[in-house]
Order: sequence, then C-alpha cells, then structure tokens
Amino acid sequence: MNDENGNNLSECVKNDIIVLNMKWVIYKNTFENQKRNELLAEASPIIFSIFQKLLLDDIALTLCRLTDPAKTGKKNNNTMYQLIEKKRLNTSALDEVTNKIKKIRELRNKFLAHSDLTKTLSHFAENTSNGKTVQKLNIPLSINTIDNVINEIGSIYNKATNEHCAFSSIISPHGPDCGVKMLIDHLKSALFNEQLIASNALEASAFYEEWQQFKHKDA
Repeated sequence: MNDENGNNLSECVKNDIIVLNMKWVIYKNTFENQKRNELLAEASPIIFSIFQKLLLDDIALTLCRLTDPAKTGKKNNNTMYQLIEKKRLNTSALDEVTNKIKKIRELRNKFLAHSDLTKTLSHFAENTSNGKTVQKLNIPLSINTIDNVINEIGSIYNKATNEHCAFSSIISPHGPDCGVKMLIDHLKSALFNEQLIASNALEASAFYEEWQQFKHKDA
C-alpha cells in the first residue's frame, strides 16, 4: 500500500472512531439518565424509543465493522485489522477487544445485519408473551464494558498511527454532549409551557412557583 492509500485508510478508520464516540456520548447523555428518560417518555415515547434502539443498533454495527477481518474473501475491508496489518503491527491488543464484543458480533450476525429465522422466531415469542408487544434488542454488554472497548479501540488506533487523538474528549459544535442538553432544554421548555397553559398560569409572577412544581425541571 502506498503512502497516499495508507493515509486515506487511517483517516477513514479515524473518522469511524470519531463518529462512534460521538454516538456513544449522545446515547449516554440521553438515555443513561432516569430523569431524562421520564422526560422523553412524556414528550414522545414512540419516537425516542425508536431513536434509542436505532442508536444502539448503529453503535453495535460500528463496533463490529471496525473489528471485522482485514478481508472478506478477496475484498479488502475498511477496518482496524486492515490498518494494523498494513503497518505490519501485532494484532494481539485488537484481538482482545474483538473477543470482548463477541456477543455483539453474534447479535449483528443473527439480528442486525441478517435475520436468522430460528433466533428471530424465538426472540419474537419471548418478547410478545404475557401481553408484551415491543421487541427490543439491547446490546448484551454493560455500559462500562462498552466504554472500555471504545477507549481501547481509540488507543490502538493512536499507537498504530503515532497520533494522539483524544477520541473520548471530542467537542462537537454543540458542546461536549453533542447537543443533548440543548435538546433536553427545548423539550423541558415545551412541556413547561403546556403546564402553564393547563394551569392557566400565564402571568410572569406565577412562573417561579410553577417551575418549582414542574416534575422535569432537573432532567
């Protein structure tokens, strides 16, 4: 691989890691907060439930893509293995990360990028019994484990390329939480206005007392 192609590969992989970190920041700041979950459930439960699942699915798929083999058949893949092998580096650290997300890869292969009939029917039966109607596939790893895996991927990239990218500290144009607080504040404002109208408390003098009673003020 010539220098130009090698640099392009590095930049493509780096971009995937940056976007992965941003999506993970958005997920944690949006859904790993009980008070915010209650706010989202009142504001638009269906939309935010779908958004949560789509975000988790995409994070799972990105983790799998980054740790896929360097090749699929004769086709080269844009992956960490491709980058490390082109640089003739040891893959042991990446092998450990890949092993940690083995359950996520199984999820990708059976549900997310393919629909295995037996697994899908079994999952459907489990999730629609006892009156349940919502099918939800959660990432089968803890938040801390995914945090560590994402950080390790960034560290392996930096060592392979001699860069010092602070992937976990990337600040978007909308702040370190990628605009989540802005979204939450807009939703709080909308629901608070609904409360004011419902209480007929439209005078400015009533706003403070109404705000103290607003159940989502700390979201």
